Amino acid sequence: PRRFSYRAAWRPAADRVGAARRALPPWVDAALPLPADKTHDLPLETLRRFLLDPAQAFLVQRLGLRLPDAIEQTDDTEPLVASTWGRERAQLRREVFDWMLDAVPAQDPRTPAALHARLRARGQLPTGPLGERAAEQLFAEVEPYTKAFTGWLGQAEAEVPDTVRREVSVDGVRVHGPVAGAHPQGLVRVHIGALNGPAALRHGLDALLLNASGLPLPLVQIHDGDDGIRAHVIPARPVGDAQAALRTLLALHREGLRGPLPFAPHTGWAIHAADPAQRADAAREAWYPGDYRWGESTGEAIQLAFRGRDPLADADGMAAFIDNSLRIYGAVRGLRGEDAA
Repeated sequence: PRRFSYRAAWRPAADRVGAARRALPPWVDAALPLPADKTHDLPLETLRRFLLDPAQAFLVQRLGLRLPDAIEQTDDTEPLVASTWGRERAQLRREVFDWMLDAVPAQDPRTPAALHARLRARGQLPTGPLGERAAEQLFAEVEPYTKAFTGWLGQAEAEVPDTVRREVSVDGVRVHGPVAGAHPQGLVRVHIGALNGPAALRHGLDALLLNASGLPLPLVQIHDGDDGIRAHVIPARPVGDAQAALRTLLALHREGLRGPLPFAPHTGWAIHAADPAQRADAAREAWYPGDYRWGESTGEAIQLAFRGRDPLADADGMAAFIDNSLRIYGAVRGLRGEDAA
């Protein structure tokens, strides 16, 4: 059938509708030149966003592409069940954690009934027995983290933590930004659930900037581990070691601005946590989707940035991905997955 349009630029695409399909070429055939205006000043948040999604950072900063934001759907009816998974569940648990800490027990006790009344009034839990059971379950999930946090903090240091602004210059690059949650005993971060790659990156970068700029605070991560929910402490690193780790990340950031960096946080975390002989298998399991398993390679930014090539398809690509993963998590953790204390 005839196809009509006034846009001449669309004609070649229309003529190819019935043509044989072929693989799309890569976005870039060679490394791009490094942008001169982005090499001397780097906010910590920019570096954090890059490490959490290097594919999207390359698309946005170097190719000028912007992926559509996810459409947020909000129910306008009373919920029949509580959120059970995903970002909404994580946000709800974090809100409950903050609510449980912000109380004087003698005057305002925190109980499952009080939690149900609060969330029911906000439209986050249903009324009746369903809502009561959901509140009890949510309370039971979060309470161990509040106990671990207050047990680590101690009664003597219950004041509001500081937000400090730090900066450091590494090889001519000024890295700077605010870091919240700085207690005298350490930089505390609470992650409800088992620690994952994105959380390790966010927490580790904050501690790295503090240590590299001369503030020797340990990183205290409260999360669920093999031995239960407790405070996992990574000691403060000497200034020289912290700056060397930051130098590694800055080099990878420059590389990721010239071309898509073979790294993604969930797949990299699986590599970091695996035994050396199992790293390639761990990478494939986290990268590729299965019948009942999400795969990180299905992300829109990754699909576009690595168009025409799969970084795990050959031995060289797999080696580069593994090397980047070990370098990044080695830099932000300072250890290989084990707790220092």
